[in-house]
Amino acid sequence: MLAERFARVTVVDQDELPTGGPAFRPGVPQSRHVHVLWSRGVEVIEELLPGITDKPLAGGAALLESPKDFLWLSPADWFRPLPGARILLGSRELLDWTVRGEVLRDRRIRVRDGCPATGLLGGPDGRSVTGVQLRDADPLRAAFVVDATGRTSNAPAWLAALGHPAPQTTRYDSHLGFARSLRSPVMYDALHGAAPLSSPIGFRGTANERRHYERLTRGPGRLRRAYPAHHGPPESGAAA
Repeated sequence: MLAERFARVTVVDQDELPTGGPAFRPGVPQSRHVHVLWSRGVEVIEELLPGITDKPLAGGAALLESPKDFLWLSPADWFRPLPGARILLGSRELLDWTVRGEVLRDRRIRVRDGCPATGLLGGPDGRSVTGVQLRDADPLRAAFVVDATGRTSNAPAWLAALGHPAPQTTRYDSHLGFARSLRSPVMYDALHGAAPLSSPIGFRGTANERRHYERLTRGPGRLRRAYPAHHGPPESGAAA
């Protein structure tokens, strides 16, 4: 999407990206278990990268219908097997590998991997963001910066360092860690009698957070905006 509006897009990633196929890496969220790409996500990826859905399916992913193909307990009762949304299930590593391979076919886009971002560059007016600070590398200047680091984002601290207020945060934590604590024993019974395919992997991030940047009365320019105000491609690239 950025390449549609900018002459050059640079993706900065802290991980050393795998080159031989789908593989676990720390920067891939919700990894090591089945990942769900909901129907709207499938539609958008197909719009941006036509035909891409066939590639993860060939790699072992599955295209299912929800709730028809699932055993799903709602707050009221069990869903009946009704037709619904089309969703894609597969490993996050497979989806990450497939999307990156297709995106990098666009020669306007490049990746700088193994290069953690450590902060933001502020403009002389004190109100805009003009690039990204990198560890062990020269700063990367950009006409537009997108923070795509998810729940581990350091953007609030980076903005505070530039004199901007931190956004309010809404936090929801289910504290759900064991299948036996669910109100139905179906999941626990299925897992209790199953043979594990690997050693267990702990996942303790049970909370979701929303940072309310939309409530800031004074926010930085050229950061987190979906579409820039100008109409022509700038000479300097966008850093994501």
